[in-house]
Amino acid sequence: MKKRILTLDVIRSIAIVLVVACHSLQQTIPAFNIDGSSQQFVSYSIIKQILAVSVFILGRTGVPLFLILSGYLMIDRPYNNKSYLKHFLLHNLLPLLVCFEIWTVIYELFLKKVFDLHIVLKVD
Repeated sequence: MKKRILTLDVIRSIAIVLVVACHSLQQTIPAFNIDGSSQQFVSYSIIKQILAVSVFILGRTGVPLFLILSGYLMIDRPYNNKSYLKHFLLHNLLPLLVCFEIWTVIYELFLKKVFDLHIVLKVD
């Protein structure tokens, strides 16, 4: 059994908090809303604007932290071993795809029920 590295768990925890904060701010601070309206944000004091933008930018570092951590953890993997690659794909990629599909359905239902919106895929 592999030994856990506490520092990597702390980095992962920080990245989780940053990603959640970033996504929360997108919906709560008007400057970062999807519709692009910034009327209320402009009326904030300069200190409140700087704080909001700083927290938003800091939150955006969560995903790169996850990518860096994933890359670091994959350095010592035997990629030329076909059985390892098959094991990796079946035990990591497939569950991620299933999770992505489930989350997409949940998100679609949320948008429909709460905002009466739906995702439209435009195919030309």
